[in-house]
Amino acid sequence: MPMLLAIFALILAADFNGYMATITNLKHSVRKWRCGATPITAMMTVKQYSGVPGAISIRKSKVHPAEVDLKGKVYEKLRQTAYSFLMDDRNPGHL
Repeated sequence: MPMLLAIFALILAADFNGYMATITNLKHSVRKWRCGATPITAMMTVKQYSGVPGAISIRKSKVHPAEVDLKGKVYEKLRQTAYSFLMDDRNPGHL
């Protein structure tokens, strides 16, 4: 969490708007983690709505939806390991 706050502070200092802090390569050792910032719009789509023919259409943006199969293998694995995530979590500290 402190690392995300540091990235957030850099985003603010650079006067960036509409960005979120990101960390990639999390499955590797801490030394290989990469910090950055991603525009929130990169996760969005714009859908066009039109009511009556000839009327002005409305464009609305939304975050990409992602479906989760609650009966799938991946979700079942998450359920089985959720307790260990809570109890065995280790924070490597500041980078």
